[in-house]
Amino acid sequence: IYNRGVEKRNIFLRKNDYLRFLQGLYEFNDENLITNAGRRSFLECERRATRGEEKEAIVSLLSFVLMPNHFHLLIQPISETGVQEFMHRLGVSYSKYFNLSTGRTGRLFESTFKAKEITSDAYLLHIVRYLHLNPLSLFQKNWKEIGIKDVEAARRFLDSYSWSSYSTYLGEKGMEFLIDQKVVEDVIQSTGTMHKEFVFSWTQRDISKIYDHLSET
Repeated sequence: IYNRGVEKRNIFLRKNDYLRFLQGLYEFNDENLITNAGRRSFLECERRATRGEEKEAIVSLLSFVLMPNHFHLLIQPISETGVQEFMHRLGVSYSKYFNLSTGRTGRLFESTFKAKEITSDAYLLHIVRYLHLNPLSLFQKNWKEIGIKDVEAARRFLDSYSWSSYSTYLGEKGMEFLIDQKVVEDVIQSTGTMHKEFVFSWTQRDISKIYDHLSET
């Protein structure tokens, strides 16, 4: 699932914006949505999840990346209308928060979210790599066309990027309560350091052609 800011404007300006969106990924994934959802902090969500808070999820979030002007989510539906309901809640709530906090009005996102169905394990692998490599455009703008000039520096950049599920798949704590890793790990059969090698093995191929197929950015 993909969406970006209207006129390609940034939708995340500050750390709190990213945290508010992540908070929404947790709060709004519940069949029994409570009235004050979206008002609690990300740390509160983490504490409640750690305590084993009971929820009736409507989707499984497999992977994600948040970029300054867009986001990508890899989602597996649980209920029949789960994806539509989840994305509607998330989009409306975040738009209201962003407009209120910045003093702007009007539509925040370019359009209704766009979705592509994952039809094979191979396509799933491409999508996971695509999401986890996406922040490299902030590190080296033209990396898709000419390749990565400094692979080790690129690895360090991705390791330090806070707003994706990449670090969770590497085994770091903090956002694991948001992610259902089992589906991806069963297909990739890699965790931790092996996952990093899986992601970066793609950078040695003709990635620009694959990105042309997958990307809308």
